[in-house]
Amino acid sequence: MRRAVSWALCVVAEVALLGTVLTITTRRPVMQRMFADLGGKLPALTEFMLAVPPWAVVTLGVVLVAFLLAKELLIGHQGVTIAINAVVFLLAMAAYVLFTEAMVAGLDLLSPAAGH
Repeated sequence: MRRAVSWALCVVAEVALLGTVLTITTRRPVMQRMFADLGGKLPALTEFMLAVPPWAVVTLGVVLVAFLLAKELLIGHQGVTIAINAVVFLLAMAAYVLFTEAMVAGLDLLSPAAGH
């Protein structure tokens, strides 16, 4: 039973990772175009997310997916594999939230209340 739970969590974590990687790599160019004409200083979080090269995001995603698969095949203790799956899932969700917050922080500069 633990083995099935571990594999299920592994799949959920991988889907979350792939979704996050796709969101960041496909939305990043949109963000760059939107903020290119601002001329002002972007929030640090937005600048950071725009500075991370897409290949780094994709590479990290592929490495983590490969790690999750290898872990399921090589580590026999399901308690450990379940914990690793949970941590990777939470990290993927944190990265997604971080990217979303970077977009919102940048969009705040475009709002009429910001003086633009």
